[in-house]
Amino acid sequence: MNLRWMMKKRRTITPPAYPEDAAQAARNLAMDHQTILVNCQAVSNDVLTDHLLPRQALEELKALTHPVPPYKIMWMEFRGPDGSLNGALVVRTTPQWFNDHMHVGDGYLYNPDELQCAVSCFFFTEYRGFAMGPFGEIAYCIGKATGDVHGQVLFRKKKDDQTKGDWFALCLLVVGHALARMNCRNVVLKPMNEPKGPRHLQRDLIPATVWHEIKITDVPKVQSTGRNALGRDESKERRHWVRGHFADYRRGAGLFGNPKLRCVFWIPEHQRGNPELGDVIPEYTLA
Repeated sequence: MNLRWMMKKRRTITPPAYPEDAAQAARNLAMDHQTILVNCQAVSNDVLTDHLLPRQALEELKALTHPVPPYKIMWMEFRGPDGSLNGALVVRTTPQWFNDHMHVGDGYLYNPDELQCAVSCFFFTEYRGFAMGPFGEIAYCIGKATGDVHGQVLFRKKKDDQTKGDWFALCLLVVGHALARMNCRNVVLKPMNEPKGPRHLQRDLIPATVWHEIKITDVPKVQSTGRNALGRDESKERRHWVRGHFADYRRGAGLFGNPKLRCVFWIPEHQRGNPELGDVIPEYTLA
């Protein structure tokens, strides 16, 4: 049983402070056949701990690499350490939408030319067999230069809504980690089961008709060289983030500080190498 099943059975509860029409619109998006469904339980198990504080969660979110939805609309579900079932409707939208709907004030540094997109999240939870939500809305922007979180993470809710922000911060961290992992080249969304429907119609079904989980695939061994031939004395190890190259996490704490993720990842659309900090090799051979 999952939250989308509860929504389809109309086992839903709208928070008192949330408009019913807006809540139903969010539920319709979650149930839409084009929405990509992702089981994020493995991410939640890695990220959420009993010692993690909400303020630490927001700081960690802003330090994540490329937490951008690879699809326009996604639905994620996971259980927290307390066993409660949580869901997140994640929508990739435009910077102008962020400016218009999140009521950006003069105190917020907003330049749409510096932004790649905006990410909006609506959160749900299970309550006595019912899907309860959405609770408020959290949104952030992605910068063009880095592909990372740009500016503040804004939380919008009604004035009389007593929901605390701690739960949102922890759920948002799971979503951010899941999105960052999806943007690694050797991470794929693998279907957990076969799509439902007649066999002759299954070819027309899009991937959203089944649940997916995040899987790490194998990658080739990485070798870096200078301008000379492979294996010469001038060969050097690559130790900088660059646009469209592999990142080696086989040593150290692993990706996101997770020892289970000690492997090589492909990180696209990034350039974090700094020539002043060491050698930046202009050419590479990947074997």
